[in-house]
Amino acid sequence: MGITDIDDKIVNRAKLSGSSVERVSRKFESEFLKSMAKLNVQSVDYLLRVTEHIPEIIDFITIIKRNGHAYVNNIGDVVFDSSHFHNSPGHLYGKLQPANFANDGRQSDFTLWKRCQDPDEKYWESPWGPGRPGWHIECSAMSSSVFGRHLDIHGGGIDLKFPHHNNEVAQCEACFSSNSWATQFLHTGHLHIDGVKMSKSLKNFLSVDDFLADHEPDSFRMFCLLHRYRSTIHFSDERIFDAHHVLRTFRHFNRRIHPILGMTPDQVRLKQNEADRELVHKFSKIQVAVLASLCDDFDTPATISLLLSLVNISNAYLDSIGNPNGSLIYRISSYIFSQLSSLGISHERTMKSLDENIAVELLVNFRNSIRHDILKTPPLSNLSKQILSSCDRLRQDMKTKIGIEVSDSKGGQASWSRSSPS
Repeated sequence: MGITDIDDKIVNRAKLSGSSVERVSRKFESEFLKSMAKLNVQSVDYLLRVTEHIPEIIDFITIIKRNGHAYVNNIGDVVFDSSHFHNSPGHLYGKLQPANFANDGRQSDFTLWKRCQDPDEKYWESPWGPGRPGWHIECSAMSSSVFGRHLDIHGGGIDLKFPHHNNEVAQCEACFSSNSWATQFLHTGHLHIDGVKMSKSLKNFLSVDDFLADHEPDSFRMFCLLHRYRSTIHFSDERIFDAHHVLRTFRHFNRRIHPILGMTPDQVRLKQNEADRELVHKFSKIQVAVLASLCDDFDTPATISLLLSLVNISNAYLDSIGNPNGSLIYRISSYIFSQLSSLGISHERTMKSLDENIAVELLVNFRNSIRHDILKTPPLSNLSKQILSSCDRLRQDMKTKIGIEVSDSKGGQASWSRSSPS
């Protein structure tokens, strides 16, 4: 993963805040990595900062210029010559979005090295004078420093398709004198709120911390999995609730089969009967369909739907049979949760979350039964009032210490939901 820790926005923010470029960029880098950890996103193998790859970037530009695909303009910037590249044998500019390229003049040219115009700004020495890298060249040089001359899969948002990813392709092919740099691009769609793209500039965004105050990380992951990665996703509480409901379906199935998986060998039936064979047949068909859906441009909505159907089929089997086949149930369970794990839904977190919910439910029900028994026999004694006061303190402690908000009704009944711990 590349970290752009030097650009115009960072330089301007550092000036306005009276801070250094390094301090500003590290602050946002740290916040980003913490947010990813909170969402249970796996850490990357390589985290690459632009400021730590200046020599590699300069070498990259040097080769591009030596190959004739760059020039120095009248203010000292090194600029990629898109028309020269496009008209060279074996090359094509604008591969990812050809309609955006007009092979005339300099309008598609872009900066590889930005000459320093302000001596107070951050800069590095280069063969073309003091300056700093352009945006597009950073990613090409950094990724090539790790992966070499070719990439199998390149990811990013759909808004980066042109010009950023297009220019990355051109730079790498210009540097390596090749005509195939990345085998596959995975462009993700945007997240929308109230029909508009989520954006800091529009102030219509929800921070990770704000989201996690009311929801668990896997709810957001499941919300994403229920949509095609290339599609625009519309965020709403209702859609997050739907995602959480899907998680609960898997968790309740896991809880249901837990006693079966815990049986000793002498308690488990292994020989298959007709119901077992029918379930095996359906299980096999679903396995084939899941593989096909993932091979179909990573169709995760279809995958989740198929896994849910396997849960429903398995539940129907368990409802209809007194002594289920333990080996078969183990195979199905292992398959479902290994597939979910490969999509980032942890089996361990699934069990932990379900256990926590059950514990909370038991505690709320116990408190509820005490309040109900006391309130149904007025007038209240001093001891009864003290017990009710203790129940109120427990309700407050649950909210402030573990983020569980308990709501009491006049009749003594109670419901609970997760809130933000204070």
